[in-house]
Amino acid sequence: MLAEFFDRPTLSNSQYPATIWIFLNETGPSGPAGLTRKEQLLQTWVQVKRNRLPVEYGQDRCLTSQPSENLHLTIDDFEDRGAMLQDVRARISYLKRDLGALLTSLPTVHDQP
Repeated sequence: MLAEFFDRPTLSNSQYPATIWIFLNETGPSGPAGLTRKEQLLQTWVQVKRNRLPVEYGQDRCLTSQPSENLHLTIDDFEDRGAMLQDVRARISYLKRDLGALLTSLPTVHDQP
């Protein structure tokens, strides 16, 4: 579920729906100017050292590997993945919140006989 963030191949059952991916690739109202939500997440992960190594050293492979790759992963790799997925979930919850606010702001439709 993190592969798309690092422009790596994804499994067919681990891709985000188009609506979610569009939301993540747009700039948010409360983030640094010009950064998409995806870029903000990537920046945060570097700052908190979830993505400890530069891409050329393969850290993204440890975070995005597929089962068929048979990569040796550490407990730290799994903890990083879990934390990063929680961050994605939290960011997506803003979309749900905004949709809820939109729905509650719509006028009530009364049934007509």
